[in-house]
Amino acid sequence: MRVLIISLNTYSSPYNDGKLKHLGPRLEGLVVVAGNATTLWGEENCARSGSGYEVVVLPLRFARSVATARLIGLDELADSVRPTVIHVEAEPWQEIAAQSVRIARRLKVPIGVHFAENGPRLGSTGGAIRKARGSWVLKHCDFAVGWSTASTRIAECLAPGIRTETFPATGISTTASGRFTEQWFGAESEHLPKLVFVGRFAREKGIQDFLEICDELACRLPIRAALAGGEDAYEIVHRWVAERPWALLHGVLPREKVSSLFMAADVLVCPSRTTRSVKEQFGKAAIEAMAVGTPVFAYDCGALSEVIATGGVVVPEGEQGELVDELQEYFAASANHRDGLAQEARRRAMQFADEVLAERLIKLWSTCGEPCP
Repeated sequence: MRVLIISLNTYSSPYNDGKLKHLGPRLEGLVVVAGNATTLWGEENCARSGSGYEVVVLPLRFARSVATARLIGLDELADSVRPTVIHVEAEPWQEIAAQSVRIARRLKVPIGVHFAENGPRLGSTGGAIRKARGSWVLKHCDFAVGWSTASTRIAECLAPGIRTETFPATGISTTASGRFTEQWFGAESEHLPKLVFVGRFAREKGIQDFLEICDELACRLPIRAALAGGEDAYEIVHRWVAERPWALLHGVLPREKVSSLFMAADVLVCPSRTTRSVKEQFGKAAIEAMAVGTPVFAYDCGALSEVIATGGVVVPEGEQGELVDELQEYFAASANHRDGLAQEARRRAMQFADEVLAERLIKLWSTCGEPCP
């Protein structure tokens, strides 16, 4: 198989290349397209290659919105690659999805869309437009892959009868880095309860809830807290940390350092919130934490409970007091109980390892030409 993966910004920076390293050696050819888009890690996007794969960064047109952005030169690239399968990692109503469908129809090759949206953006007038555009795209696809079961249900609703699968587009590496507890949580933190928050400091990620949860828990027992991320409420977080000697702010971190931070933590807290336009679509930080044996304590928001399952504790969304109680109980539990949850977290996370996702994609691509069941 010669596969062309098309995305807007998933592979603009190299932090999601893990899956490609497992795909490349097993394919006749793998070319991955990324847009020259700004990501959380900046604007320094570069073409690169690895064993059996190549990442090409294309300029964008109409890039003020992810819905309208087009990849300049995509047609010419597709002609040179001559793919036998096209795999689009984008919402089905984004222009690059429609752009890719038109190319697949011209080249007469199978195409599928891999997307994360789980509902909020489909309401109101704008949602009706997205539904119509997404339905056109999906009805011209051979398969659709949802990041969560809610995403998959959307595909089945917009294009009844389409072949579907459910798994995320990006996974996790099973290689862990060092622990370095005091680097992340400060001196004499080894034997204290350690909570971490990783992600954008945005309302939908529950940053305000995390700050309040830490304050409440700190009234009950000595703790350490570490935060890694940025954007949105950064100044609020900066002021909060400055007033609390038991908290540290680390800013935006490369993925390999995030793994080290998770290893040093006792729990990851994910108090994500549903807003008018967003609810947690997957929870990449959750599986990264679980992969190194760090359980996740979270609100039941979007796909979080589906992702975490037995790898942590999930309470109803917004039940801040209940989450604090669960954290207090966990830190008071026996070492055997905590070790058991850590082991279950690792087991659960392995279902989202890069090599597992690569295997599922190859199986899907090899059968996508068969009639839908």
